[in-house]
Order: sequence, then C-alpha cells, then structure tokens
Amino acid sequence: MKKKLLLVFIVLLISSKGFSSVIFILPNVNGANSSQITVPVKVKNFQNIISIQGTIHFDPAIVTYVSVQQYGLPGMNSSNIGITGVSSGNLTFSWYDGTLAGVSLADSTTIFSITYNIIGSNSQVSPLSFVSTPTLIEVVDNAYNTLPTILSNGSITVQNGITPSDITLYLDSVSGTIGSYVDVSMKAIGFININSIQGTIQFNTAVSNYSSVNYFGLPGMNSANFGISQVGAGKLTFTWYDSSLDGLTIADNTN
Repeated sequence: MKKKLLLVFIVLLISSKGFSSVIFILPNVNGANSSQITVPVKVKNFQNIISIQGTIHFDPAIVTYVSVQQYGLPGMNSSNIGITGVSSGNLTFSWYDGTLAGVSLADSTTIFSITYNIIGSNSQVSPLSFVSTPTLIEVVDNAYNTLPTILSNGSITVQNGITPSDITLYLDSVSGTIGSYVDVSMKAIGFININSIQGTIQFNTAVSNYSSVNYFGLPGMNSANFGISQVGAGKLTFTWYDSSLDGLTIADNTN
C-alpha cells in the first residue's frame, strides 16, 4: 500500500511540472470621499486560456460598486460579471473562450475594470482582494489543465484634504474631407506626479465615426485602456494608472 501511494504522489508532481502560474493583479490606488475611482484588473502569463473565474472582495462600508467596463477578453461583457453579492463586497467573474482554441494576452493587459464610489472617511482602506468565495479562483488552458495562480491584491485608500494643482487636458481642432481619416491628439498641461487618470471623450456621430486609438503616450497604456462599447453613441472612455505608483510627470503639451 505504501508503494502505491508513493507512486501516485510522484505522478501528480510530474503532471503539474512546467505549468506557468497565471498572475491576477489589482492595484493600490487613492481617492477622495464622494468621488469615483476605476480599478483595472490585469493579468500576466495569460497563454492559451479557455476559461477563468473568481471573486473580487472589497469593503462595502468604504467603497460601493458602480459598474464594470473595459472588457479585454473576446466575447466578455456584463453577463460575465456577477453583482448579486456586491452589497456584501463580493463581485464575481466568469469567462470562457467559445472556440476552445485558447486566448493569449500580453502581460499587464486589462481584462476588465471596476468603478467604485468612495464613501469612506479619510485614511480608511478598502482591500481589493482575489478570493475563492463564493466563486472559486480557477484558470483552465486549452489542454484542459487547471493552472496555478498568483494573486496580487490591491487596495483603495480614502485620501481627503489634498488639493492638487490643476491639470489641463485638451484636444486638437482638426478638419478633413468626407470619407477621410483624421487624427485627433489629446495633450496635457500640468501633468505632474500623476498616478491615474480617467474620463470620457464625446463626439458627434452625425459628423464623425470612431476608428481607433493609435498612439499611447503613457507607460503601459494600450488599447485595453480605452472603452469603446459606447462609441456608437459618441462616447469613448479612457483610464490609466501608473503601476509603479511613483507618480508620472510629462512635459507640457505632450500627447
């Protein structure tokens, strides 16, 4: 009996060898009471994945759930998010690749972002944690292996009483002929020691249609930082944060 048990144990060790852990990342961010904050959920080592699921926990006495956006996986939408437990601080997520071929993402890709209202008092901290209750954290690849995970948790700190210097964001005024493409740059003035930005750009769909975002002037920014679900209604959303949390400074009038 002992030999059989030892053999089974060795086989299990061999069968799990070589699997790379998929990393889930939540940031540490700050925000003032009565403001909103958008938190990106990012991944690394996301290779040939056919399904993921899990739970994100937060303190509902400090922050309250508003919405989820910026879906970064094929076919992912609001139906992949479970909000029945948000009043107790639990947001669940579940997704699978309908083709079963497996999806691969670049490191630090945002798979979705969560917007919260900040209702806590100054210096209070809400955890942002990946947990396995009520929905178990699980990742499966296209060989039907359940992969190990590394969970990098974050937090939202309520930080009032700080009046930062004004920042100016402005857009180019451009013209073009009917049927042509035009590039519109967003530029900044006073962008000093910034950890995060977010917002919405509105345009008139009777005059122009959205095509793409093709230049990224902030470290780590890519197409996943832009929400295009409402471009048919003339609204393009954006969000970005400095993963180092050191604060980024760029020269005035930088794109």
